[in-house]
Amino acid sequence: MPAVKPNTGFPILDDAINELTRVFGRSPGSRHWADGMSTHDSSATLTNSVWELSEAEYEDFCWHSVALGGPEESCLAAIRYFLPRVALDMSLRDSAPWLSEYLARLLNDHHWRSWPMAEIRAIEGWLAAWIQYWLSQDDWRLYLATRCAGLCGIDWNAFFHELRERDQGASAKWLARSIESEWISLLQTGWPNGWRGYWGQADPPREQVVKFIVLLLRKSSIGLLENAFFHERDPAAQSLLSAAQQHANDCIRYGHAKQNTPLATALASDKMAL
Repeated sequence: MPAVKPNTGFPILDDAINELTRVFGRSPGSRHWADGMSTHDSSATLTNSVWELSEAEYEDFCWHSVALGGPEESCLAAIRYFLPRVALDMSLRDSAPWLSEYLARLLNDHHWRSWPMAEIRAIEGWLAAWIQYWLSQDDWRLYLATRCAGLCGIDWNAFFHELRERDQGASAKWLARSIESEWISLLQTGWPNGWRGYWGQADPPREQVVKFIVLLLRKSSIGLLENAFFHERDPAAQSLLSAAQQHANDCIRYGHAKQNTPLATALASDKMAL
C-alpha cells in the first residue's frame, strides 16, 4: 500500500514537511531511476507523488536514483523528488534510503544554497524543525540532527535567534546539549564530533564549522547558560547547564593548543566577544 504522509504530532515538524512537499511536490519523476542492481521500472514516479509510492518502491527508487552518480540533471531531479519523504524518515526514525551524511553530501555537491529561495527556506526550515523535534524528545538523536544541519551549512545565527524567540528554555537546552556532545572532540581534535570526512568525502567548508563553534562558545552563549542555570529549578537541568558552562570554558582555555583547526580559528575570531 502507498505510504501516507503521517501527522507527527509535532506541529513545527509537520509544517516543515508540508512546506517541503509544497515546494518540491511538483518535481518530476523518471523512468530511468535504476542501475545494474535494480531491474524495476521506476515509471511509477512519473505519475505518482513521492507519498503515493509503496514503501518498497520508495526505498528502491530513492536509493538507486543517486547510488552510482549518473548525470547531474538526473541526480538533482531525484533529490527534489524524494526529499520530502526522506526528510520525514530522517526526522522521525533516523532511517531513510539516504543516510544523513549522504544527504548532506548530495545537497552540498549540488550547491543547494544557489537554488531558488523558496527551496532554500524550505530545507532550512526542515533542518531547524528536525533539531527542535529531537530536542523536545530529549533524545540522543538531537546530536545527529544538529550535525546534519551543520554539514549542510544551516545559518546558525538565524536558527538560534528563531529558537530563542520561540522558547528561551529550549535555546539554552540546545546549547548545553550541543556543548556536551562536542567538547571532548573539540579538545582532542579541534573539530566537532563526526564532522570530518563526512561520508568518506573531504572535510566540510571550515567557515561553516567555525560559525558553529563560535555560536557554542561565544561570550553571550555562556552568559545565556549561566542565566538559565539561576532560573532553573530542576536539579538535572541545572547539572546539565553547569557542566556545559564548564566544558565551554575548558574549550576556550585549552583550545588554542590545537593549531590550524576550526576550534583555534573560532577562538581567534572577534565574534567570540559578542
